[in-house]
Amino acid sequence: CAAVFFRDHFYTIDSVNGSSMAPTLSPLAHETGAKDRIFIKRGFDRRDIQRGDVITFWKPHKQSEISIKRVVGVEGDTVYPHRGYACNPEVVNGRRVEGWDGLGSREWALGGDGEVELGKVVVPNGHVWVEGDNWRRSYDSCDFGPVSLGLVDGKARWVWRDWLRLQPVGDEREKGRSKSMVVAGKGRVERRF
Repeated sequence: CAAVFFRDHFYTIDSVNGSSMAPTLSPLAHETGAKDRIFIKRGFDRRDIQRGDVITFWKPHKQSEISIKRVVGVEGDTVYPHRGYACNPEVVNGRRVEGWDGLGSREWALGGDGEVELGKVVVPNGHVWVEGDNWRRSYDSCDFGPVSLGLVDGKARWVWRDWLRLQPVGDEREKGRSKSMVVAGKGRVERRF
């Protein structure tokens, strides 16, 4: 009974399936099938999530499954996805950007100054934009849009690779950046209540 209470309110241990978070988590999943085990902190204030945090959340498109991704945008941020989802009505008329590379036709994207804008998303209040570190093999916000904070299950804190290696979850992405460009917004709405 105490173990269940601890698991539900403090920490749980889970394994990372797949290579969407490689090289940070499960870097050998594609080659050997090796899975990292992670310690997930539960029972925290969802409004304290910041850019760079690795979170677990219930998948918006499959409510019975949990996914793990890195937060690249918080509410108020403007995200220019490198592929997939975009909802800027002036640019894409509310459609998902399509094409073999996820960017679609560039004819509609040319601005008055010749710059290409491929669509943007302003992360709404109470949501985050998440992406996998391995953007080529990740099904993330570029595909399904911003994730509600109500779907967030926990925050990954520690990686347990083998019996003798326990380390904090880091950031092994190339230069610590996502492929999507993020412009910081005004930040979170102040807490009034």
